[in-house]
Amino acid sequence: MASLLWNLVLLNSTLASPVLAPPDAVCASYLESYLTTRETTCPATDTAPVFNARYRSTIEIVWSCLTIIFASTWICVHPNVAGYSTTMWQRLWKRLKLFALAIFAPEFLAVFAFYQWKGCRELYQNEGFKNQFELLKPPSAASAEIVPVTGGEEDNGVDPEKQGLTGRAPTSKSSWLARVFARVHAFGAAKDGVWTLTHAHFVQMGGIAFKNPDNHDEIGFYQPESWTDEHIKSFIALRLSEATISDRSKASALAKTLVVMQVLWFVVQTVARALEGLTITHLEVVCLAFTLFNIGMYVCWWDKPLDVECPLEVEGWPGGDHPPEMDWFWTLMGGLDNLPVGRWTYSPKTRLYPSLYCYHASHNRDSFLDKYFSDNSGGALGGAFTLALAFTSATFGALHAIGWSLPSPSHAEHMLWRISCLVLMCYPPVPLVILPFGVLLNDHAPDWVTYVYLISTVFISFCGAVAYVGARFILLVLPFLELRNLPPLAHKAVSWSNFLPHI
Repeated sequence: MASLLWNLVLLNSTLASPVLAPPDAVCASYLESYLTTRETTCPATDTAPVFNARYRSTIEIVWSCLTIIFASTWICVHPNVAGYSTTMWQRLWKRLKLFALAIFAPEFLAVFAFYQWKGCRELYQNEGFKNQFELLKPPSAASAEIVPVTGGEEDNGVDPEKQGLTGRAPTSKSSWLARVFARVHAFGAAKDGVWTLTHAHFVQMGGIAFKNPDNHDEIGFYQPESWTDEHIKSFIALRLSEATISDRSKASALAKTLVVMQVLWFVVQTVARALEGLTITHLEVVCLAFTLFNIGMYVCWWDKPLDVECPLEVEGWPGGDHPPEMDWFWTLMGGLDNLPVGRWTYSPKTRLYPSLYCYHASHNRDSFLDKYFSDNSGGALGGAFTLALAFTSATFGALHAIGWSLPSPSHAEHMLWRISCLVLMCYPPVPLVILPFGVLLNDHAPDWVTYVYLISTVFISFCGAVAYVGARFILLVLPFLELRNLPPLAHKAVSWSNFLPHI
């Protein structure tokens, strides 16, 4: 009996707690995947995802640099008027050509911007325009500019009997704070009836087209250096104020200021990376070089209206046919003043205004610069243009040398960058040595020595020009090839808290 009861107890315990068999392979894999999923998903519900705010991807680097280059270059370029009755495609084609010139030869466009700034100042100081604008002023305005010198009681126009007990006239002198606010309020105000730099830029860029009074179908442009008094009077008769000309511009001073601030912010970021010891990519070095040149062009073109599409018509006789006269042989030899900058290359058949024209007063052919840095054909801007273009090109190469010690994916690419920078810095000053030495040999050496020097100069200039173009191409391609293998510090963003004063 006791044994029977014991067997019933064992049977009851077995039914109450069944024995689990070892799981098979399918159950084991399912259980492992389930537990793994639980381990990985459960913490995600408890904590928020973490983002690395100090990391910048490769696409972010490329997008930032290309955006800065495109925005600053496209808005920076202030073209001349395309021509009279031009189509949208003609204007776009001229703008694209200048944009391509700003990308592939920014040093060339920078010199053009400088000479337009210089030509604008020369045109602003032209006595013919100043005198005609002075005639527009009414007599009241002219007399208002004359400030009488206060002497005694008779000059101030105050009755002595009304001066009070002190015997002094009540003064209406405003406080220094009121004078400061008055100057701030008057700053940037449009000047009516005054010959300004904006007027000079408008004339220089082709803003005025002349209509033949005898034949109104004959409309065209006339070289500003050759404007007669009749041309000036026809232009003055329009009574254009500075505000009227600025209204034709497609960009205000505020828009230009915002672009300059955006470009300067990129410069600040690049300098901050260098101070913090972070790697700067070669693409950012190229962008920095373009940025600094674009800022210089912005300064030269600040008063120039942007994208004026249609010139104003006035009565006058348009200019004749002036085909371009450029000697590419002497240009290749170093006579850079033969390039089309500053030249009046206008044809009345097409009525297209010269894209690279800038006003310039006649220069002295016997000057030192024209004697040693200009060839016999005589460029439009003289030897000063050769000197300016050589200096600007060498400066552009020196800016690329900022990346001299930056890491590269391979040693060959590192050496290519250095050699290209040396070519950009060393080849532009070659004309400054070739031309003066050639002038000295022509005056004092035998003819055969001059001939040998001429042949060797042609060979050196040709090889140097090919090397210069190749170096420019290499410096545009290498930064993009480097992006395939950037160092880790190149992806690290700047920690601006390190530059802020804190306790």
